[in-house]
Amino acid sequence: MLASMLAVTGVFTVGCSSREKPSLTANDPRAQNIWIAHAVDTEDWSAVPGLIELLDSSDPAERLVAIGALRSISRQDHGYRIADPPAIRGQAVDRWAAWWIARNSDANQSDGGAQADTES
Repeated sequence: MLASMLAVTGVFTVGCSSREKPSLTANDPRAQNIWIAHAVDTEDWSAVPGLIELLDSSDPAERLVAIGALRSISRQDHGYRIADPPAIRGQAVDRWAAWWIARNSDANQSDGGAQADTES
């Protein structure tokens, strides 16, 4: 699903030849999207904080990819809509951040400090 979203937004190239190492902070959108696709494929919960930050991007394509990845990893959406006005999106980003903090706090309390890999 994420690959089709990336194709629709025009930011995914199969077999891309980006010379930049894939990462969430890559300057090359192709390298960034390779990293995000891998995070989704592996359900990498460590990617969630960075993806939440991308929800505030001025680029609607970045916001679309970020919310798609977050929904895939977490099975949540917290009312976030990429086309909402910035103030409304900001409220949804705040809900995402609060959820992430609460989730990690709950995991730390129940696991003696270890972060949970699955939804409770």
